[in-house]
Amino acid sequence: MLTTAILSAAIFTDCADDPDLGACDCADLNDWASFALLLFELNLVVYADYAGSKSSGDAIKKLREASASTVGVKRDGQWRQLPTRQLVPGDFVAVTIGMTIPADGVAVHDGEPLKLDYASLTGEPLPEKKSKGDAILSGAVVLVGEGEMVITHTGIESSLGTTQALIAEAKKEKENGGELANILSKVVIALCIFGTAVAVFVAGFTGIEFQSSILESIKLGFVLLSTILPVTMPLILTTVLAIGAQELAKDDAVVQRFSAIPEMANMDILCSDKTGTLTLGKMNVIKEESVTFHDDITVDEMMELALVATRIEHSDPIDAAITNYFDDAAATLGQYEIKKFIPFDPSTKKVTAMAVKKMTGQEITVVKGAPPVIMNYTGVDPEVFALAEEALDEKSERGYKTLAVAVEMEDESWKLLGFISILDPPRSDTGETVQRCNELGVEVKMITGDQRLIAVEVARQLNFQNLAIFEKDVFNNNSHVVDQAGGFGILCERAGGFAGVSPEHKHRVVTALQDRGHFVGMTGDGVNDAPALSIANVGIAVADATDAARGASDIVLQQEGLGTIVKAIYGSRKIFKRIESYLTYRICSSVTFGLTFSLIFSASKYSFPTWTLILLSILNDFAVSSSSKDQVVIQRKPVRLQLDKVSTVAIVMGIISALEVWGLVHTVVMHNPGENHFWGLRPNDGITFTGCETAAYIFLALLITLQLDLIAARSPKPFFIFSTQKDDAGHFLGVPPPSIQVLITVSITLTIGTLIAILWNDSIVVGSGYGMEGIGWRNGGLVWAWGFMWFVVIDLTKFFVITLFEVSKSEGEGGMSWKAFFTNVLTLPWDEESDKRSKNQMLDTRRQELKKFNPEESIRSSLRAVSTTGPQFSVGLAAIAQEEQEDKRPLISYQDQLLAVETLQHDSHLLRVIAEMHYSIIKLQKRVDHLEGKTKYA
Repeated sequence: MLTTAILSAAIFTDCADDPDLGACDCADLNDWASFALLLFELNLVVYADYAGSKSSGDAIKKLREASASTVGVKRDGQWRQLPTRQLVPGDFVAVTIGMTIPADGVAVHDGEPLKLDYASLTGEPLPEKKSKGDAILSGAVVLVGEGEMVITHTGIESSLGTTQALIAEAKKEKENGGELANILSKVVIALCIFGTAVAVFVAGFTGIEFQSSILESIKLGFVLLSTILPVTMPLILTTVLAIGAQELAKDDAVVQRFSAIPEMANMDILCSDKTGTLTLGKMNVIKEESVTFHDDITVDEMMELALVATRIEHSDPIDAAITNYFDDAAATLGQYEIKKFIPFDPSTKKVTAMAVKKMTGQEITVVKGAPPVIMNYTGVDPEVFALAEEALDEKSERGYKTLAVAVEMEDESWKLLGFISILDPPRSDTGETVQRCNELGVEVKMITGDQRLIAVEVARQLNFQNLAIFEKDVFNNNSHVVDQAGGFGILCERAGGFAGVSPEHKHRVVTALQDRGHFVGMTGDGVNDAPALSIANVGIAVADATDAARGASDIVLQQEGLGTIVKAIYGSRKIFKRIESYLTYRICSSVTFGLTFSLIFSASKYSFPTWTLILLSILNDFAVSSSSKDQVVIQRKPVRLQLDKVSTVAIVMGIISALEVWGLVHTVVMHNPGENHFWGLRPNDGITFTGCETAAYIFLALLITLQLDLIAARSPKPFFIFSTQKDDAGHFLGVPPPSIQVLITVSITLTIGTLIAILWNDSIVVGSGYGMEGIGWRNGGLVWAWGFMWFVVIDLTKFFVITLFEVSKSEGEGGMSWKAFFTNVLTLPWDEESDKRSKNQMLDTRRQELKKFNPEESIRSSLRAVSTTGPQFSVGLAAIAQEEQEDKRPLISYQDQLLAVETLQHDSHLLRVIAEMHYSIIKLQKRVDHLEGKTKYA
């Protein structure tokens, strides 16, 4: 663009005489007007790019400043404060409450052990005690105690080194900008090739036809190239993404990488850490799951006695859970006088307290601890013991941490009161968030370092559709489960989650899903989540995440829970649609510019003034900038930018637009003096159209066409079909009309351009070549009629091309029949009731199909075609029949259960057949859910 500006000012341009047109003012001079207009546009683009880069840079700088820390280090016998990055093996480091361990080392202090929180590393919420000689890993948080440690490993050699290396590797890959940048680069390259070809053709033709000098031809070629190339694409896309990021920020989602916005719109799988993300990240007493073994004892009374054997200050997570059960734990505990307190001892696995109840003076001894220990106390009733065994098995199978509470009163034997069930519970909004994600076509998978039973219980409470959660054994190279699934990637697709995993495992799950063609989001809050956050298409750090997680993520949530993610999905899909509309229009306008002037220069042999071309380009860019504020319909499924579809639609629109403008201009150029024009246009002198009038006709026709193309490109439907209805969240249920900002901007552009073309005085010369002469209100109105007529043709052609793309796809890819497509796309607002009835009928049909589907009989018929032994077959059917009767889990969990059947583990073919049958059921169920979703939003 800068080269074009310099050439415009430096090269002297002569007027070219056109024998087919009347004479008008033509300036032989250096084109300073084009120079000024190009410099203005160039500065605008540079500033937008600078502003976007500065914003990103400031965010990164703040993250680095936030993560910088210092520690007390003893070197050469002296203590000093040093940055953690300067630590080396052999340094003595002071360990204090609340600090994050900066490197691997060994505890060297005497006295009370340290209590360290490894939740951000392992996902396990319970602390670990570290005494002298114990290894301490970097990333742990000190909860209780003070002391010293000697550093043994730092940087890449530390336990956190692998995590940091994975993050660094992923960040290098993300620097390229993701899929959006790849698509944009393809668009730019294609338009560069097209623009260069047009520029070379026009420059060469004018040099021969109009006897222009080589420098004049080169200048004209560069002007056309600047107009065709998407030089303002960074400006428009930066504006669209920046405004989108601001909208997401209002929903408490801070965007750190702009390209993550369209990738979130593409996201079809959300891998979520459990601890602190799906759950609260702290242990809670679950009253509904706690049990007493005596009718005269309630759970509240048992909890009051358990509080007697609890420290309410400086407590560990278990004691904190019991303390938090009460509104005022101190007041409740104040009813007792503690005579003796024996804290928890790992060797005895219990806490003992001797107390006196102040109101009655009764002496009691309370013990709480591991159920197997407390259950074996002398005096426990055998019937109670049997009840306790049954309850313990049931709670353990469901992943609860269970505490037994027993009490001994004066002259009475030990009485086992019951079990307290403790769990890191799900957040209150997580279940709804998971459901809404499923409605939006995003499958949520749990990936946690915690135990599998706990993960399954949390998934059950959150109503996960898929409870097939696998343990870390599947990550082994010789895993038979992976072989039976058909590969690790397929297993990841069909799994509901993974438990007991390390950071490397999370990283591997994300990459395996990406290799299967999925766009994967990853949420997390700890250091152990950072590698997966960095490699995921969209890394999402939840509120209160560690600095490592924030630094590795693309989006940081400022509000607790995952409810913000749903808002972010809606917001990203809205932004994605704006980007898609802009790309469609930008390709269309480039094709229109290129073909129009190729035809005007070659077929019509008219030399259009370059300064008006540049002015037209600037007005066009001004109008398209409003697309960042347009109203769009939000898709209820993940969306991807189909470049073949977008480019085909845009090219077809561009070709018709170019033919429209050229067709009108060519009739003006070839008009014989004194004859009537076919469209009723009249020369200003009543005889012959001049070159200046022709410039005005081209200017106005092209302006109208481009602005109306902007309206056509924003919607897959014809422009006259739209909806103003919204759902409860305020999202449009159908394609909405253009936003006020778009209508105002386009109206201003059209008004300014129309006034210029109608009223311009040919005595005003602002650039070289032909000037411009106003064509009058009558002729301006006829050009408007011509443009609108062709706008309808272009819009309907666009709709037809989109129809071809939709019906050419298979139903599995989201395609539909011609009838279904037209029913869906051409639904008018007043036909919505009829459309809803049609969808309900289709939904009822699918439900009937699902009811008639007999899993047992389907598997039986499938297995008749293969050689399988009777015992294996009967065991598989028994497992399915039992689970169908109990109706405890979704159908997909059958596969998980069958994999545990010993007699089937060596028959991979049988398992594959059964698994495929269940997968078919799930696909059918998802189809029903999809239709239910459509009905819901109809």
